[in-house]
Amino acid sequence: MRFSNKIVFTICICIHFITIVSAQEKNVFKVNGPNIDNLYAYLRVWIDTTKNASFTDVAAKLSNDNLFDDAYSSKKNIGLNPYSTWYYLKIENNSEIEHNYWWSFYTHADSLYVFRKKNWHWVATDTLFRNQLLRDRKVKTRALSIPVFLEYKQKQEIVVKLINKRHTQNAFTDLTTPEHHLLWEKQFYWSVGFFIGTFLIMSLLSLILWIIQRKNVFLFFFFYLLVVIIIALSEELMNTIVSQATLFWIINRFHSLPLALLAVCINYSIVSYIFQDTETEISCKKIFDFCYKLGLFCSLFSIVIYFLFMNQLHFGQIGYTLFWKINLYLIFVIVAITVLKIILLSLQSKNITAGIFFVIIMLLFNPAGYFLNYSGILNYYEITYPNYFYWVVCVEFIFIGVLIAWRFQKTAKIKFQLEIENANYEERMMHRELNIQNQERQQIARDLHDDLGATISAIKLWVTNNYEEDKILIDMITNASNDIRGFYKKLAIHTSHQNTIKDRINTLVALYQNISPIEFSVIFIGNESLLSNVTADTIFKICNEIVTNILKHAQAKEVTIQILIDEEIQLIIEDNGVGFDLDKAMKGTGMGLKNIHQRVKNRNGEVHISSTKGNTTIIINIPLHEN
Repeated sequence: MRFSNKIVFTICICIHFITIVSAQEKNVFKVNGPNIDNLYAYLRVWIDTTKNASFTDVAAKLSNDNLFDDAYSSKKNIGLNPYSTWYYLKIENNSEIEHNYWWSFYTHADSLYVFRKKNWHWVATDTLFRNQLLRDRKVKTRALSIPVFLEYKQKQEIVVKLINKRHTQNAFTDLTTPEHHLLWEKQFYWSVGFFIGTFLIMSLLSLILWIIQRKNVFLFFFFYLLVVIIIALSEELMNTIVSQATLFWIINRFHSLPLALLAVCINYSIVSYIFQDTETEISCKKIFDFCYKLGLFCSLFSIVIYFLFMNQLHFGQIGYTLFWKINLYLIFVIVAITVLKIILLSLQSKNITAGIFFVIIMLLFNPAGYFLNYSGILNYYEITYPNYFYWVVCVEFIFIGVLIAWRFQKTAKIKFQLEIENANYEERMMHRELNIQNQERQQIARDLHDDLGATISAIKLWVTNNYEEDKILIDMITNASNDIRGFYKKLAIHTSHQNTIKDRINTLVALYQNISPIEFSVIFIGNESLLSNVTADTIFKICNEIVTNILKHAQAKEVTIQILIDEEIQLIIEDNGVGFDLDKAMKGTGMGLKNIHQRVKNRNGEVHISSTKGNTTIIINIPLHEN
């Protein structure tokens, strides 16, 4: 009976020992050359919630087999973790030859501390930092990689302390040969680099369009693409493609979360420009604008604070956790109001299919969704390489660019129509003002003729009859009468449409010929019946303005006036006076030249002036059938 109990006890002990050994061996990662397996199934994980555990404590837990934590052993995403995380991995080279391996962590962790077991003792062997340039790393890859050398059937135990205080702890980790790793990385760099290069070219084109057109939407699109490029550099390439130390330091201080919020805010402003404000959406405009401004403020504020105080921030602080959650929730809010704006427009325009398509694109393929998926917060698509997400995003950017161009063309067309309407309105107002002026001149001419003219004539008659011997008084009265008559005729020339433009200019020249020593020549070629009354008035007023300026300032001896009517009206006036400085004349307080330019502009014409001492030529071209 005793013998049987001993046998049973021995068998139980053996079974228990075999179970332990098999359990331990089950967690051994047996590698045989290149592999692409994620190591989480073989890792034993412990999160140091005490915050101050040393490696001696970890070694003690390993010896007591207390390091294994069921809560984290099968999870790639630990989330917002302010504590240090310890990973234990036992590796066995199952290949028949010796191999070099790289154990790589694709993570945004700040640092990795590596311990290896050698001759039953644990030794600290490596320290890896994320903020190191690629050229300064022991293993020159974008991932934090630990070199491992294994001979045939050799086993090695490694413990890694991972410190990740400012990003979600969501990492892919693998162990493969350097050749396999570098071959895969080469393909990956070409794939991601192609898309980043495409986004960069699109952003530069948008910046050039903004410089040319000065339309803010092109500048917004430029910044939108630039933010996406920085996020892709951070999330995909871990910024290692940047080799310049200062630029690398700067980009490393940008956090992808506030950048993603900034991207969706810019995206909202672009969508607002493309779709404008609908009648239904105007009622929600204040709420939409408030949410947009709040998101924009929080993103910019968070970017600046993180940039300045990155090393002092971590998830153990209430303020940093609050910063993370506010930015995260605002991303969902901004995406929601963007989608709602598109839905309201599609309902009003009754184009629901296009609205649903655009909404799906906005929800699934945007910088925020890309970041949330990579950080493990919202896993709605599987990360694959080549990453088809980029192809869709690239098409989306092209689609948005086309919509911006369409909206810009439509806005420009509306603006052009408004400018035409405004010009027509100004022209109508000008004609109305001219009509009022003509009526006033007619009234003044009638008053001069009927009242003052009659009075002067009566005085002249009385003086002539009663003061025949006073020749001086008679001459003064005669000159006054002639002046009144000349002034009346001058007003009558302005107000009468009964005479032709040729007759009116000849009358004007005859009037000026009598009061000045200038010799005038008038050349008229063409069919005057082709001119409208408004155009004829404009030409006469311009001619009168120029001749008056010549009389006042030119000190000329000869003046030639030519009017040519063919496919357009051409007025050419030349004099041999002292000339003038065109720039000073345009900048001066006088209205003569400015009035001429404005009158010609109102008839869609052009003015060309050449002035030197001894010769001044003014050429005015006005379309015969002006718009």
